[in-house]
Amino acid sequence: NRGGAMGDTTGGTTTATVITKKGAEHVAKASFGRPGLAYQMLYDEKLKSVLRTAEDFLKANRTQSKEIIKSLTDHEQFNFDGFLEALMIQAKSIIETKPSVWHALVSLRSEASRSPLNAKLQLTALAQVVQSG
Repeated sequence: NRGGAMGDTTGGTTTATVITKKGAEHVAKASFGRPGLAYQMLYDEKLKSVLRTAEDFLKANRTQSKEIIKSLTDHEQFNFDGFLEALMIQAKSIIETKPSVWHALVSLRSEASRSPLNAKLQLTALAQVVQSG
């Protein structure tokens, strides 16, 4: 059962990706119903990578989270705000089981939008909340 197809035209060549109804529902839900974000989640490789890293962060144990934080914050181009947004997208699935993680993430996202924060320290603190759940 096909839920729909989206095409991408690049340089005169059309490529189509067919997604299932279930896949379309997942992307629509994960993108908070925002069609532009849903499109990016399907086709933007950089966003896909950040979302995978965010998912890994939320599932990581203490050692793994330290490695993820180090690899992220060691890059000058690290986009803390973008990573927090990816975490919010991925954390949507654990709101019911780990509400403390969601609340900590929303609070951190709000604070980060108002003032410059040390990403390494903030992610380390967030990792502790994630692991204690």
